[in-house]
Amino acid sequence: MLLDLDHFKAINESFGHQFGDHLLLLTAERIKAQLPLQARLARIGGDEFAILLQNLDEASQATKIADKLYNKLTEPFEIDGQPITVSFSIGIALDKLSHREQAETLMQDSHRAMARARALGKEHYEIFDPGMRIEAVKRFQLEAELRQAINKQEFLLYYQPIINLETGVLAGFEALVRWQHPQRGFVSPGAFIPAAEDTGLIVPMGSWILEEACTQMHRWQQQFPQAKDLMVSVNLSAKQFNQENLSQEVADILEKTGLNSQCLKLELTESAAMEDVNGTISQLVKLKALNLKLSLDDFGTGYSSLSYLHQLPTDTLKVDQSFVGRMEEKSNEDSEIVKTIISLGHQLGMDVIAEGIETAVQLAGLRKLKCNYGQGYFFSKPLPQDAATALIVENKTWLDDEMHQDGKRSLAMMQ
Repeated sequence: MLLDLDHFKAINESFGHQFGDHLLLLTAERIKAQLPLQARLARIGGDEFAILLQNLDEASQATKIADKLYNKLTEPFEIDGQPITVSFSIGIALDKLSHREQAETLMQDSHRAMARARALGKEHYEIFDPGMRIEAVKRFQLEAELRQAINKQEFLLYYQPIINLETGVLAGFEALVRWQHPQRGFVSPGAFIPAAEDTGLIVPMGSWILEEACTQMHRWQQQFPQAKDLMVSVNLSAKQFNQENLSQEVADILEKTGLNSQCLKLELTESAAMEDVNGTISQLVKLKALNLKLSLDDFGTGYSSLSYLHQLPTDTLKVDQSFVGRMEEKSNEDSEIVKTIISLGHQLGMDVIAEGIETAVQLAGLRKLKCNYGQGYFFSKPLPQDAATALIVENKTWLDDEMHQDGKRSLAMMQ
């Protein structure tokens, strides 16, 4: 069994290393007290403990010990009068072989199980299965290919139209990264973005996305008069956002590409913004000084940020598609949530974008609520550069007479 304290680095930084050392000693004592006499316990890393259980008759004996450890370790510790509660992740690997050369493999397997436990949430343990080893190999290969993809410029941007819901005209695009793998073809963002986040590769990738999106938008504005007021939205990952030199990097990219800063909108998810509110406010203020636009994405799905919202210098709230997608349901709860978010945004002087619009019913409801902008498959899926260019050339208006009639009929159905 491999046991790891979650967020131990943060404990050291918050309370000091002496406090952290004391916590490790108390943790070791509690672990030892829950183990059978023949078990062996060792601290093998900064905040990791290895437990060797021998001569078990069945796997359930190991899980029973894991349950006992959780029950005891989740009780608050008290150090120098300071109560502290910590969480743990446990990985369990079972092996019927007793050869000494199996020890390293057993440790690796328990570490993989522990990583899975941590990923699934606090106060959780996982038992290793061979599929985890296969996943680890695939993840390693994916990370190596990601590094090559950045160097070989295998990524490209797609652009999803954002529509003004009052006029029906194109207001801009959200830039979305895609990976065209030379052997595997199209790779879903859901498959490579988490790996890029974990490895830190999301930072150079994010820089490329930002520069490419700004370059393309400036090119469109130079080519087409109807594109002069279009805006491009670019998502910032948490790691990218937390860079100390981010505002300077954005300023350099704007200067290099020639894009007017007012035509760039940077999007940060609500959950990322709430990780460190004071740090977020400081970073947003520096970005806002560049005279660009800022958006709080996936609003309503993260932490309760209402008390901080008025302090964030953001221009836009983005209603998460999970609420928009359920607006047609009979319960009407999600429609009320959307209504509240739109009203809140307007009261704070922000515009509101609804994402994930797929039906005329949703569109009609959002227009009735005075939502400013929308995007989703009802208008268009994300488009490659040539198709997005064709859309600009077409200069289409979505809310034509037929759309108005569809909207009226759909709204009547909602009511």
